[in-house]
Amino acid sequence: MKYLKRAGFTLIELLSVIAIVAVLAAILIPTIGKVRLNAQDTKGAGNIRQVGMAYLLVAQGNGGILPSVYGDNVSDTWSRQVNALLTQQKPQNYPRDWSETLLDPGAIARGVISPNNASHWHFAPLGAVTRGLGNNGSGAAPKALRNYNRLIKHAHPERQILLADAGVNDPESGVWGDLLHSESFTWSGNWSGNVNSSQANEPIDPGANIGGDIRWMDDTAKFFFLDGHVEKRHKDEDYQKNLNPLFP
Repeated sequence: MKYLKRAGFTLIELLSVIAIVAVLAAILIPTIGKVRLNAQDTKGAGNIRQVGMAYLLVAQGNGGILPSVYGDNVSDTWSRQVNALLTQQKPQNYPRDWSETLLDPGAIARGVISPNNASHWHFAPLGAVTRGLGNNGSGAAPKALRNYNRLIKHAHPERQILLADAGVNDPESGVWGDLLHSESFTWSGNWSGNVNSSQANEPIDPGANIGGDIRWMDDTAKFFFLDGHVEKRHKDEDYQKNLNPLFP
């Protein structure tokens, strides 16, 4: 009687295939993870650009005045107006519908922003530029910088920072809606005094990733400029001309 030989893999062949698959997985999994993070970083850069463009549209609809964290009422604050434009709703309804455009997915994925703060805005404006005269004089920008919340006042929009990655991991995150805490953004305590072109610090104080500070990730942050472009910059770069509209 003849027996048919049964086709199949030997144990050695199976072990070889498993070893090859394990090697490929060890190579591909980190690469796939890196690709995903890069995609999230790209989305974050797109988000800050969209937020910035919405901010400029709000300003243009308001006679060229950049809205700030202060306003005559709650619907006047920059975040409510920008969010309303992004979600196509009325400012007074905020935050009934929250725009995901205000989030930075790369920072969330890397753990720089806690999931508990994933519903807060992750980009914020430069308070010294947007505050102008403030609400009834309170929260105003330095005297020499007042009225620079008007777009027409900026001779170099291509180099003036409007928005940046903002620190959010702090209980005060819900209070501070602009970049105020960092020494470089308050011109070394001259918040209510006169400033000149030499008083914007260089480089930017790295801060502590709290409300009012720049949020640094791997020593870099994203910045939106008044002309509409976005740059990723290192914290040790010279920011004088980008922070201070008085800089010649």
